[in-house]
Formats: sequence, C-alpha cells, structure tokens
Amino acid sequence: MLEEMEHDMLDMDPPEDRHTAYRFTPRGEWLQHATLTQPPEEGGPIDTLSGHGSRTAPPNSGTRMRHTQQFCP
Repeated sequence: MLEEMEHDMLDMDPPEDRHTAYRFTPRGEWLQHATLTQPPEEGGPIDTLSGHGSRTAPPNSGTRMRHTQQFCP
C-alpha cells in the first residue's frame, strides 16, 4: 500500500497556482534573501520579498534555503 501511495505522489504534477520561494545570498552579504523569481544561472539583479528592493544574485547561487544561515526578515 505504501509503495502505491509513493508512486502516486511521484506521478502528480504540482498545482498550477502554487508559488515557489527561492533563496539566494548576494556576494558580500551574510543574509539570505527570498524571491519569487528563480535566480538566473549567470547571476543578476532580482527583486526580493523583503522590501529591500533588488539584490544581485551571484552566478550559480542555487535556489534552496540554507537552514544554518540567517535570512532577511
């Protein structure tokens, strides 16, 4: 039964109305910033959700939150 449930979960498409929050840390900063825009692989300016305006994401910054690093409130 468990295997069937796991298989069904893997076959599901994510809902279209779902949003993804991405995290990135600009160079020279310690705090992570959140955005609804996926950071480009080559890096570049991105609007943040914190109200701090645009920040520059470094190249290949990744998209996952680092749970051991502080984030911008």
